[in-house]
Amino acid sequence: MNCPHCNSPLPSEASYCSRCGLGIPGRNESTECAYAAFISYRHLPRDTEVAQQVQKAIETYRLPRGIVLKQQDDLVTSVGRRLGKCFRDEDELAASHSLPESIKRALAQSRSLIVICSPRTHESIWVQREIEMFATFHGRERIICVLADGDTASSIPLRLKTRLQPDADGIMREMPAEPLAADLRPDSKPKHNAELLRTIAAIIGCSYDDLCRREQSRRRKRLVIGFLSTVALAGLLCALVLQICVAQNNAKEAESLALAAQSQEQLARGERMQAIETALSALPSSGSSADRPLVPAAQQALEDALTIYPDPYNKWRPLCTIDTTNPIKQFAVSPAGTWVATLDEAGAVITFDGKTGRLLHTIDLRDFSSDPTNFNVEEWTIVGAGLDTFLMACCTDNGGIVSVNALEGTILWEEKGACATSIAVSEDGYYCAIFTITPDGTILIGIVDVETGEAVGWGETEKLGYRRGKSFLPSCFSIESGIAALCADTSVLCFNLNNDDYTFASLGTNHVWSLLAGGGFLAAASIDLPENSGGLGLIYEFGACALPADSGDPLWHIDGTYDITSSGPPEDVVSYHGAPRVQCFTQATDLAVACTAGQSLNVLSCDGGKELYHEEFSGSVVEVTSYYHSGCEPKDRDTLILVTSDGMLNMRAIGTAEAVIDGWDRQLPNRIDSAGFALGAEGGMIAYAHASDQTTRILAYQYANDSEDDERTLSLDELIARAHEVLEDS
Repeated sequence: MNCPHCNSPLPSEASYCSRCGLGIPGRNESTECAYAAFISYRHLPRDTEVAQQVQKAIETYRLPRGIVLKQQDDLVTSVGRRLGKCFRDEDELAASHSLPESIKRALAQSRSLIVICSPRTHESIWVQREIEMFATFHGRERIICVLADGDTASSIPLRLKTRLQPDADGIMREMPAEPLAADLRPDSKPKHNAELLRTIAAIIGCSYDDLCRREQSRRRKRLVIGFLSTVALAGLLCALVLQICVAQNNAKEAESLALAAQSQEQLARGERMQAIETALSALPSSGSSADRPLVPAAQQALEDALTIYPDPYNKWRPLCTIDTTNPIKQFAVSPAGTWVATLDEAGAVITFDGKTGRLLHTIDLRDFSSDPTNFNVEEWTIVGAGLDTFLMACCTDNGGIVSVNALEGTILWEEKGACATSIAVSEDGYYCAIFTITPDGTILIGIVDVETGEAVGWGETEKLGYRRGKSFLPSCFSIESGIAALCADTSVLCFNLNNDDYTFASLGTNHVWSLLAGGGFLAAASIDLPENSGGLGLIYEFGACALPADSGDPLWHIDGTYDITSSGPPEDVVSYHGAPRVQCFTQATDLAVACTAGQSLNVLSCDGGKELYHEEFSGSVVEVTSYYHSGCEPKDRDTLILVTSDGMLNMRAIGTAEAVIDGWDRQLPNRIDSAGFALGAEGGMIAYAHASDQTTRILAYQYANDSEDDERTLSLDELIARAHEVLEDS
């Protein structure tokens, strides 16, 4: 059958012509409307999002008083005056030549058709067929376009932009049509509500201006009612307070608020695990449980403690705290952050999980002392060596050298009675150089496998007249260069392991305080304390030579002065020496060494001593490490991470025009006197810092290089489940 108006072919069930939009004589439109609207859209992310917005707006809208539908039917319920439900197919249609019967039935029983339009809508044959089928059931007047993306020219289906109409001579021709199109594109967010209301007005069949005025009037009434309700509720609460009758639910809510505040305070102190536990206790056991009211502040506290949402302005996040009973004297960390070993003033070496702070093992150093009654913890040191190993060593005969598996707490090997004047670990962590000054002034060196204790190299000097002390001397060991170096007062004793020879290198005129070897260079920092200086104006020197070292002049040498710093409130001032140190090598523009003295950071070229970067900080620099950015070419860009004594955790992009980047610095809750760094398995750097004003604590903070694109909203049940997983691991 063909349309009597435009002669277009018609399906057998048509009441209207989809081309000209005119009714077919003798055919009546179905009055059974089960749906307020049929939403037709291409199943793409943006189109689906807009379709859901439109559906929610229609189904939750209540008609204002005085507004009625043009056709009263069962769409308007007697309770609430709702428009009714929408039909939105959530699955892609199967590849067939005709629409399923369920779709046809829904189109026939829908008051309106809403077409979600975007640049790829015209590619969907099903959207085109749904438009044609609706037009044959109800005509074209109740087809509403909603623009989700793109523009009207490229997004609105061609079928809706034209229609057959008689011209001046009565001949049916294809004429332009202007369908109603609400604009819900991303760049029109400020007017989304207005555009949704315009769509609802088209479904109702009333003027948008009339509906808008009535909506505004209804909102004003709601505000008045809300205000009056608030006043009445406030009066009721005041009466309850006067009668001292606080309901149990209110008491629990107040308790949750207090616990949420406590959790935030714990997180501010770096106590992440404790903050998670406290936030959990402030929340119901699940999203459906009524054992405690859900307080938004408590949920926010748990989200903050879990650090699951990106924070572009604060990249350093609390990871955990490591707490001991006695003050910590030293600590060592795993290169991957899997463990942290502490040495406290009572002589206990305690190993913790580096990610959660969970205690793993405890070792009593007195068990390795030949005379426990005269045990002195100051004579011992612990040194990290390899992924799972650390060394314990004594600088006198009342001890020995012990290698420990940090994760299992087992002793790998032990040299009882051995005296270590200094220990230096190779770059790869597999070998260590052990220096010993004998009673007759000879210096011995042994190169040892840290896991097996097997000696792979040996050397000794003549009787040089050096005397053994009760402290460890600075040293370094580069297996790449085959050089092991030891501080020898104002000189550096360099063992060449390739030819079993040794030389003395002079890198300054003062006492050598720090050594660093690598990349074919040996760098040193020296210090001198002038008489009557009062701790101010200490002299430092930095110098470097090429390896293997000889007794000639250094490649370069610079000197200067620095001051001892102090930090903290007046009632708890903590001082820090800030002695000069060669901290690490960096690949910024060329091989360079990061040197610190007091509050100064200098990045100096290894080859010529040229200053590549300099900065003065508010506190003395405690520790520096290099964090190379893997996405950059070699010698292009490096990042230095450093901790200062006033508790600042800083990052500086060396080799770039802008060294300081927002979000890279973090103020720690404590003053700091020592620190260490690890590179986590996920690629995030972890900083471990010992608090000088809370000597039993080590803070752990992790750098999270996330972005707002990583954000995904978690439900309360998901948050609770993740919190329990973290606590179980700890």
